[in-house]
Amino acid sequence: MRGKRSHKGKTRFFTAPEELDRQIGRKVEDDTLQHDDFSPSTSNKAAPGSSQTSDTSGEDDEGPDEVHHKGMSHLIEVCNPNQGAAVIDDGPSRKEIEAAARAVADPLKLKSEVELASDLARLALVRKEREQAALKREQEKQARDAAREAAAQRAQAKLQALRQKGKPGQHKRAAAKDPTKKVSDGVQTTDSCAVTADAH
Repeated sequence: MRGKRSHKGKTRFFTAPEELDRQIGRKVEDDTLQHDDFSPSTSNKAAPGSSQTSDTSGEDDEGPDEVHHKGMSHLIEVCNPNQGAAVIDDGPSRKEIEAAARAVADPLKLKSEVELASDLARLALVRKEREQAALKREQEKQARDAAREAAAQRAQAKLQALRQKGKPGQHKRAAAKDPTKKVSDGVQTTDSCAVTADAH
């Protein structure tokens, strides 16, 4: 590695934009001075027999604005974004403005007429389904209440029948002792009880 050296570790030097402008200005001045030295008008100045007044009139004909360039550098435009001053944008971006407007605006205004119509149709369907579900729940509640009321009435009727017959088991004992004898509380013989039991 004696003969070859890597250039990666070297520090790099950058020239400030102001310094570049000064150097470019000097180069332009030097170019114009050198160009004027080699131009035919200067050779005419040096020619014998010419007066100073004629030389000054010749320079006025060319015009001071005309600059003679050397090479191709005047044809190439250099656009270096780092040379110009940085543009500072203090205002919010377009996306931020639109997001803020959307946040403040009414959400219904953002939707199109087709979307609004579909939303209203969907809401009508949901409302109808909810009404049907509420009606169904009400009918089920009424059916449960009616079933509960019927069960309570049946239980009350059974209780009443048991009270009229007396204690349970007393009727069977009396019938077992004498099948032809009538039992108290308006119940006939065991044969009629069997018939009424079959009827139920």
